Amino acid sequence: MNRKQFYSVNFNLTGFCVSQRHFCHISVGHPASRHDARAFRFTDVCHVLEEDPHSLVPQGMHIIGDSADPLLPQLMRPYRDDGHLSAGQRRVNRKLSAARVVIENAFGILKSKFRSLHCLQMRSIYNISSAKKICEVKHI
Repeated sequence: MNRKQFYSVNFNLTGFCVSQRHFCHISVGHPASRHDARAFRFTDVCHVLEEDPHSLVPQGMHIIGDSADPLLPQLMRPYRDDGHLSAGQRRVNRKLSAARVVIENAFGILKSKFRSLHCLQMRSIYNISSAKKICEVKHI
């Protein structure tokens, strides 16, 4: 029961999209609030990137992540800003941030087209578990 006196369940949703804002992979995690890095570790994409990255990402290409993601050969993430970044590191961070706007826009479009995704009203604990099964889409 949450602070507003109704039952709620948080699911970690991790999405991947191409530059045209088309989702190519979505992973719905287990119920609970998890740090983004831990949620990413449980995705199929992370497992493939660790085992055989070239089967997912062609040579010379990269997935752009955020600062919570691990640094992997095919996964770029921004430099940690400890206040001592060089001009080149700040420029890289700006470019990566600009590229990440695509996924932010993709989620915005998804939520605007399917307003019910913003807040699914579940009155029964049994409905919550079946809603998770409906949302477990690997590729859309």
